[in-house]
Amino acid sequence: MTSSIPTPANRDVVVRVSAATALAAGLVLGFSLLASPVPDARADDAAAGETAEQVPACLTQALAEMKRTGAPGIAIVVPAERKDRSALRDSVAALLAEPCYEVQELLVEAVWVCAPAKQVGAKPGETAVLLDAEGRRVAGAVIDFSSQVKFVEGIGPLLHGEKRLEERAKAVRTKEVKADLEKLLGKDDDARSAAAARLTEAFPTVRAAVIQARIDATDDDAAKRLRQIVSLAWYRVTVAAADRPMSALPFGASWSYAPREARADPCPPCGMARVTETTRVVLVLLTKEETKAK
Repeated sequence: MTSSIPTPANRDVVVRVSAATALAAGLVLGFSLLASPVPDARADDAAAGETAEQVPACLTQALAEMKRTGAPGIAIVVPAERKDRSALRDSVAALLAEPCYEVQELLVEAVWVCAPAKQVGAKPGETAVLLDAEGRRVAGAVIDFSSQVKFVEGIGPLLHGEKRLEERAKAVRTKEVKADLEKLLGKDDDARSAAAARLTEAFPTVRAAVIQARIDATDDDAAKRLRQIVSLAWYRVTVAAADRPMSALPFGASWSYAPREARADPCPPCGMARVTETTRVVLVLLTKEETKAK
């Protein structure tokens, strides 16, 4: 009896890819600039030089999303050295493995993209650049992606400093948005549910107002309801990430993503019905023959 399970003996390549790396490839536009392996180091360095002179498609996509939603962008600066790109790739993937709420909120607050320093106006030493909705440089910073605490301590001031978040929130806080935020924090259950649904649907364009309201919340109940909207936005972002081309994955790897469905919290005060972390990321390794057949 012949086994149909691929083994190293009947495969040309055996690939192992972490689920976090796959998720990062979908959430961060241009993650492949960090993750694509090139056997020849000289060819790799040359490719990096060419990328610096050309506008990567991922940056064009990010700029279009920023302009469409009015959201700011965070450009993760692609290091010039291959070893540094590899280290940054691993740090970003690890950051997304099990992100805490604070990390999730910062990630959904902006459009994230990897880009060469020259393309985003990064100054020497900067590892991240804040872009406005039109793609113009606002500020830069040295961000440490190696831990969630350091990430929050660095990205928070970059996105919020000098009243940046307050100004973005004010710009999108229309009468309708303000009314929905008030209803969300009100006591009428039906009005609250309807407002939550509208804010969740409109989150890409009103994210600044929701996050600012969460920061300004004066009681735990209000903060929980606003955090719920952000958590639902995170759920949607991760689901959308599953549909993006996984160009950062090596040959022979594909993936599927099946998170548990997120629902509005029916009991905000107790917190027992909170939205759970995303789950079940399955990598399927394929042989060359199987890939060709598909």
